[in-house]
Amino acid sequence: MLAAGEYLRKFWFVALPVPLGGVLGLILLPNVAPIWFAAILWPISLPARAILASRRSARLFANGCRVTIDEEAATFAAEPSPDDRPRLRYRLPWTSVRAIRDRGTWIVLEGRRFEVLPVRRSALPDGVEWPREA
Repeated sequence: MLAAGEYLRKFWFVALPVPLGGVLGLILLPNVAPIWFAAILWPISLPARAILASRRSARLFANGCRVTIDEEAATFAAEPSPDDRPRLRYRLPWTSVRAIRDRGTWIVLEGRRFEVLPVRRSALPDGVEWPREA
């Protein structure tokens, strides 16, 4: 849900007028109601799309991961799995990060293609801080 909230913060100018236009269209032109209902319900699909977009990275984060930070990138490494599968790793170069946002217990990385990567503060090694600017 954090990713969906980030998308709504970023694209509110689209997510708000479309359902409002659907309500207005339903009042003024009720004979094409299915189109207006689709416009009204469209924002509900945002969380579903956020889940689908992060499906592959979810495997990495499902069992917990650690974050290693250096000058070039943040590297996410999964905890070793009990069934001896290869350890998943994801390296995110700072050049592909558009913005870093502080959301309380979460730090949100926004990629160049508007992908959202929420990271718990507890995943950071002790004493390490995120860069203030991306």
